[in-house]
Amino acid sequence: MSGRIKLAPILEKRCSEALSYGMPYELYWHGPLNAFWKYRDKFIIENKRLADERNATAWLNGLYILNAISAVLPKGRKYPNEPIKLDDSKSNNVSEAADRFRAYVSAKNELIKKQLIDSQKEGGEQNGNGKYAE
Repeated sequence: MSGRIKLAPILEKRCSEALSYGMPYELYWHGPLNAFWKYRDKFIIENKRLADERNATAWLNGLYILNAISAVLPKGRKYPNEPIKLDDSKSNNVSEAADRFRAYVSAKNELIKKQLIDSQKEGGEQNGNGKYAE
């Protein structure tokens, strides 16, 4: 008897797992053996779909924020008057707009960095090793 595996603790633990997948208690104990794996696969697929939907929603929220920031910048574009439609024909326009905004922000950051370096050179501010801070 010492070499035997006790199945009760394993099955009890697996039962809790099956219930978390949405599998009915009776089906777990009295249904076909492969039902557990089908419920598990369905659970994984549904959670991946839900995660993808949440990711798309977060991305869309970021796009609206990007549009709002762009609308207040000089030479920025106007904030949309209606919700952004997510069809294939507009998806390229959205990514192009995001790329243009990224390029605009990058150019502005470079300009600010250059102005900061120039002002430090004019003021004679140096870091500890005799070089001007960048």
